[in-house]
Amino acid sequence: MKRYLDESRGATPTDLWDDLKPINRNAKERLGYPTQKPIALLNRIVSTSSKEGNLVLDPFCGCGTAAESSVNWNRRCSQSSRADAMASARILWNRTGYTWIAV
Repeated sequence: MKRYLDESRGATPTDLWDDLKPINRNAKERLGYPTQKPIALLNRIVSTSSKEGNLVLDPFCGCGTAAESSVNWNRRCSQSSRADAMASARILWNRTGYTWIAV
C-alpha cells in the first residue's frame, strides 16, 4: 500500500523542535551551567520516551534538570551519588522557592 504525503491528515512530524527557547542569562531556571538545557526540553524528552514508573538514567547530572523532569513526570531517576545530592537540592529548591545553600 502506497501513502502520499499530500493525502495524509495532520501535520508532518519533523525532527526540529524550534518551539523551545534557550535559557537566557536572566531566566529564573538558569543555574550557571554552560550546557544546561531548558526544563521544557527535558520534559518533552522524558514524557515522550518513557512511561510512568520507568527509570531515567542521567549519568552526568550537571545541574539536575533531568532529575527534576523525571520527578515531574513520575519517573525514577538514576545518577551518580554526587549528582544525586545536587538533583535532590534542585528538586527541593524548585518546589519550595528557597534559595540555594552551599553545603
